[in-house]
Amino acid sequence: MRRRLLGLALILGLMIALFNLAAAQESRDDAWAVLIGQDFVRYVPGIEEWNLYFWVVGDGWKSSPAKLTNIKVVADGVTLPLDTVEFKEAPWVKANGRLTEAQVREIRQAALSEAIAPQDIQRLEALTKQLTAILEEVPAATLTIKRALPEGQHLVEVYLSYEKDGLMVNLVENTEVVISAIPKASGWFSADPHIHSTYSDSNASHGTIKSELTKRGYYIGYLTDHTNKLISSNNFPNMNGAYPKACKNVSTSTTSLFPGIEMRIGHKILGVWNGDGHCLGYGVTSTTNLDDNTYGAQVGLRNINGNNSPKSSSAIAHPTHDVYKWEDWTVTYYYGIELMSGPQLAFDYNASPVKKWRSECARLAAWNSFRPSVRTGSDAHSISGFKSYVTHVKLASDTTWNNGTWEQRRSAVDTALKNGKTTISRKGSLAYFTANGYDVGSAFIPPSGSVSFYIYFKPVVSGTYNLYLFRDNLAGTVWSKLTQSLTANSAYGWTTTYPLPSGRHYYWLYVVGGGGEWCYTTPIYITKPSS
Repeated sequence: MRRRLLGLALILGLMIALFNLAAAQESRDDAWAVLIGQDFVRYVPGIEEWNLYFWVVGDGWKSSPAKLTNIKVVADGVTLPLDTVEFKEAPWVKANGRLTEAQVREIRQAALSEAIAPQDIQRLEALTKQLTAILEEVPAATLTIKRALPEGQHLVEVYLSYEKDGLMVNLVENTEVVISAIPKASGWFSADPHIHSTYSDSNASHGTIKSELTKRGYYIGYLTDHTNKLISSNNFPNMNGAYPKACKNVSTSTTSLFPGIEMRIGHKILGVWNGDGHCLGYGVTSTTNLDDNTYGAQVGLRNINGNNSPKSSSAIAHPTHDVYKWEDWTVTYYYGIELMSGPQLAFDYNASPVKKWRSECARLAAWNSFRPSVRTGSDAHSISGFKSYVTHVKLASDTTWNNGTWEQRRSAVDTALKNGKTTISRKGSLAYFTANGYDVGSAFIPPSGSVSFYIYFKPVVSGTYNLYLFRDNLAGTVWSKLTQSLTANSAYGWTTTYPLPSGRHYYWLYVVGGGGEWCYTTPIYITKPSS
């Protein structure tokens, strides 16, 4: 019900904005404007100053700047005092015919939906990427709210009034704000493993990133700055370089930053370089043999893996990105793939990055020495670019993190990433399962022809959830729990015994519900013993 109310409020807000605009512009029927904000934001309890980010995108207006005449912020139906609200304006973004008003409205309404029709996903993803490219042309406007909200789920409505071309334009946008710690269980630590800093193409310093991650409840932030910048500035020749030192200097056991890389790979055609995508490097100790635009896909992955073997590991970034998508799907020995990255509209198992991951799990099922584990990444190039995605990483124990050195924490994280000990979530919920006590990312042969599964789920928001344990690429449903009404930050567990089919198969957990939550786990690979 809460999700439906939020969705209706968002749609109603957009309709009000467009109605007010239409009423004010009888002489400018071609002009339109829409206020675009974040659909979901999560902060930890007790934060007394936090930010929301907005853009006004429109078309058909003159070049004169818009003048802000009024702002009102409403939290859960209560108007916030003006002395608790600070708004830093930004210029309106010009669509210039690249998107229509109707398309922007469709994107925003689709962002509220828990299920997008499969036949619409590709088209809507393309529109979302176009909108993202438009919004990146100007900085976001920043709304700072200097007031702590109680723990739980909230609806924040923002009303802006502008004078533009002699007309009054009234806009409204709504954001679901969740005040909650990221769900935790023994050994599991929350991470954002794809972030950029001022050491490449972001305006966010290490200190700013660490502070923001702490406010959002992350233990781990993996910086993945571009190697061309790191090499040209000589900031990562080894672990004594400025880049890794900056990570270590700001780190605590509350939130630690670790130095990684993002590298462009590709090939040449008639002497002209053609990009084939981006790969990420974790556990690396330098940029040696990690130059941008130099290596083919398999060689690039191999160079990352060999940079600091056995700790270093490679992963595929934003695999279905419209510009930087991964092209070579014959590669082996990569250890992760992003199912949620940057601005993204669809997250169910028919979303393009998830479909690619599913097909890769099937293609690589026979391999024992690496896993295409599930990953997320903000791919943030500014603070406004942070997403609420979470990669949960399973360490051998809590002790290393809580009592260890920065080097020991980094080593534990790198080992877990390489071994595929990950699950992911769009909003932050923790979902995992074990098979005969084996964690995600494991491969084993049980002593008998059946196996005992334990399924664990701790949601970040209350709501109704559906949980599925799948075999292979949706070949069968091993177990499910449907329409479960669950409470935020409460732990739930289920067990089931399953007679194994012959041969080797992999199993993975999928969770959907809670007003736009999706969770995936890295598979467990099980081979039925011969009789």
